[in-house]
Amino acid sequence: MIRAIVGIAVIAFGLAFAVIPWKWHLAGKKLTSEGARAIATVTARDIQKQANTTGGGQRRGKRTYYILDYVFETEDGRSVTCKRGVRKEKWDSLAVGSTIEVVYDRGDPEKGFPVGEAPAAGATLPMAMAVFGVLTVAMGAAIMLWPALARATGKTDQRSSPEEA
Repeated sequence: MIRAIVGIAVIAFGLAFAVIPWKWHLAGKKLTSEGARAIATVTARDIQKQANTTGGGQRRGKRTYYILDYVFETEDGRSVTCKRGVRKEKWDSLAVGSTIEVVYDRGDPEKGFPVGEAPAAGATLPMAMAVFGVLTVAMGAAIMLWPALARATGKTDQRSSPEEA
């Protein structure tokens, strides 16, 4: 019974890793292709440095974020102010007062970003996480099915008891 619970938990974890990043990636792509577009004016530029730590809390230098504040008007005339992180190259090329094209969700204009700066633009990270997720699902299935496979092949797992199967 314990083996089945652990196997199901590992499978659920793997499915989450395989599905959630793709959902974010596809939402970013959809917004990029179907969202409304506007011309925004840069109102502020900021650089933020944040400590980059390991899992054990050890510092490994600082990570730099390049932030743009901008304001734009939606199709229905609402003024929207946003703050987004952008690539250094984009940040360097803009000054306060510069204009940029932004894409936004008509139903929630704060969910937008400068064109070319989509939060999930590339598929590399979602693909890597999906591979990890699929491998984790396989591991969960193996945890659950190991006793049955061992019995079917005539090999027994010395560590498993009939109650765990």
